Amino acid sequence: MPGVLVGYHIPNVQSPDIYALDILQIVLSDGESSRLYKKLVRELGLAAHAQANAEWKIDPGLFTFDVKLRPGMDPDAGERALYAELESIAADGISAKELEKAKNRVLSDFFNGLQTVNGKANRIGRYELLFRDFNEIYNVQDRYRAVTVEDVKRVAGQYFKSTNRNVLTLIPEA
Repeated sequence: MPGVLVGYHIPNVQSPDIYALDILQIVLSDGESSRLYKKLVRELGLAAHAQANAEWKIDPGLFTFDVKLRPGMDPDAGERALYAELESIAADGISAKELEKAKNRVLSDFFNGLQTVNGKANRIGRYELLFRDFNEIYNVQDRYRAVTVEDVKRVAGQYFKSTNRNVLTLIPEA
């Protein structure tokens, strides 16, 4: 299948922008109600799969997009459709409903990860490694709750620029 991989440079986990980027990741690609699925898969019929991912890293990282196109579809069209959706968020933001849904999802995942002893131990170790203080666990929920529609719009405009990305186009051999 043809595909497009796009990576935008983002800051490390110490940046307060990481929380808005996490919310944006969910809005863009969490399930069939996500923006990328609705636009690229359902509405335009270009892609079979569209995924966004922004991992927390000690060093600056990438906010990546993986768009797997339907056989015979033009990778340039998929790339343009992805950029159009990102530009739309940078210009118009997201809705309050999208923000609330994403916050609910990220907080639910956060608390579900703390349900077992193993989950708690993994989280404590991860936060100690990433933040150099496991007590950051106690601040995370407030930081997610503080993210606004304007924060999401701002980070989309700040990081999803053509001068801040790398692109890999996959074209299957005949």
